[in-house]
Amino acid sequence: MNSAVLRERRNARDSATACLPPEILSRIFQHLADMSREKGNMNFSQSYRRCLQVSIVCRRWRALALNTSTLWTEIHSSMPRSCWNTFLIRSRLSLLSVRVKKWDRISIRRCQDILGQLHRVQTLDLGLSTVDDEDLDA
Repeated sequence: MNSAVLRERRNARDSATACLPPEILSRIFQHLADMSREKGNMNFSQSYRRCLQVSIVCRRWRALALNTSTLWTEIHSSMPRSCWNTFLIRSRLSLLSVRVKKWDRISIRRCQDILGQLHRVQTLDLGLSTVDDEDLDA
């Protein structure tokens, strides 16, 4: 047996969370995510970081985080396309919170994505570009 497998087994056995059922650990992950959201105005990097942090602790946590759909429900227009798609897929059928910083500058594809998921959008935060002073004079 290779050393990586042995380390994984030892870590799983010795871990303080090893005795927690996946449902409880998943709820803890969700609680951490909710605490982050309560701090207000999360941006893409904060949302992504929250999901990433719990998914890199160990293989068990990674598998659980990737399968906890509610961790992946905060999507932002500033996300790179690959992250946007990943969050939509991992969130499965959970309700979404969508934040679009500049609605009038969002791509047609992202608009189509949002409209295609409208049945599960719980929160939709649309921002608009600010009008320049010279546009007001015209």
